[in-house]
Amino acid sequence: MRLERMRRVQAAEALVSGRRVQTEGEDRAYEVARKEANEVRAVLRRLVLKRVFTEPQVRKAYNLAGACVGMLANAIIALENRPDP
Repeated sequence: MRLERMRRVQAAEALVSGRRVQTEGEDRAYEVARKEANEVRAVLRRLVLKRVFTEPQVRKAYNLAGACVGMLANAIIALENRPDP
């Protein structure tokens, strides 16, 4: 119920501001990409806790995992929209 209301509010805000609203497939792609990036981040945290690496040594990889969310989401959407041969 809350999710439906939130989507209606987002759609109304987008209509007023003139920006595009994400479709359900795009929402799903973003969630998949975010979960994958969080798995990478969890592995990096475990490596720091086990003292395999230091926090400064994994910081770039940790940040890169977050930056990859958008790229993964766009790749998933492109693959889902690709016509079947």
